[in-house]
Amino acid sequence: MNIVIESRELEPDEHIPFKLIVDRMGKTALHYCVEMSLTNAAEDILQMIGMNQLGDHSHYINELFPELIDVCPIAFTKYLSDRMIKCPW
Repeated sequence: MNIVIESRELEPDEHIPFKLIVDRMGKTALHYCVEMSLTNAAEDILQMIGMNQLGDHSHYINELFPELIDVCPIAFTKYLSDRMIKCPW
């Protein structure tokens, strides 16, 4: 069986949605990054989910907010800024 994988560069305004998957313990990859203080990985995940719609992941990570302030405060602040709902007027 031959598997062909096509790769291409994304357009500047294009992104692939990043989904947080919850395990049996009710934790996501972001939970494990926070527990192990993996700052760079947590920052990358926050950046990726910051581009997704709010309802995709917010209910999984809302209890992590205090820990995210400690682990990666700058990336978490940017994530919150991306989550702001801006009125069109």
